[in-house]
Amino acid sequence: MTLDANGMSGTYGDYAIDGAVNVFLSKDAADKAVGASVLGEWKGAVNVAWQRRVEDAAPYQTLTVSIANKGKAKVSGALADGTKVSASGQLIVGDEWCCVPVVVSKKTRMAFVVWLRRVGDAAPYRVVGLGDSVVVGKPGVLKASGAAFHIDADAFAAMWGRGALPYLPNGVPVAGGAKWGLPKAGKVVYKKGTTEVDDSKTGANPSGLKLSCKAKDGTFKGSFKAYSDVNGKPKATKVDVTGVLIDGVGYGAATVKKVGGVAVTV
Repeated sequence: MTLDANGMSGTYGDYAIDGAVNVFLSKDAADKAVGASVLGEWKGAVNVAWQRRVEDAAPYQTLTVSIANKGKAKVSGALADGTKVSASGQLIVGDEWCCVPVVVSKKTRMAFVVWLRRVGDAAPYRVVGLGDSVVVGKPGVLKASGAAFHIDADAFAAMWGRGALPYLPNGVPVAGGAKWGLPKAGKVVYKKGTTEVDDSKTGANPSGLKLSCKAKDGTFKGSFKAYSDVNGKPKATKVDVTGVLIDGVGYGAATVKKVGGVAVTV
């Protein structure tokens, strides 16, 4: 282990050790200036989304790392099975990179590091500890027009384990900006005396997809109805949607309680 005026470095077996002085607690004028400069760049939300299995449309697990005064970080989000997780951390400032080490110990065990580039413009983000299928960045804003909700209908049917009527909200348009908008909710019902869906009532949003986004951190949530035929009638099951915006694109999960979930994007 080597210690100097600005931090420490070393190794422990296969592990590398890297640390830096907490400039947010220092009384040195130069350190204070560095802290102010870093917060000017990174204060606010940095969102992370990743999948355990990309090949079968596994739901995105999503976390928000909110960096506040003195580099204090609050971490919150949801895992693939819907488990809500939270943790706290500290922004560490290095010469070329800043980082937030995160350890989640309640409800699950998970550790990773979010790296934020301080010098240079190339690849400003990096996450170590969550695998290779990680998307990370500031929230941004969903474009005002042309966006749509996407879900893999085949993957959803395989997860749900029952015959879904073909009215999942894949391709439903979403108007972005500060407040999201969706087409008026329709409904799936059969024509009287038949098992044929009355298309005059389905509209552009037959599953009744609802979505709302929190502008401060880019988190979004909502729900829709998945329909199946039960005893000759369409039966609706509620599907919850959660996710985060990253660079203006939504990544998340559509989850049926006590069953499972699949990936969604906006």
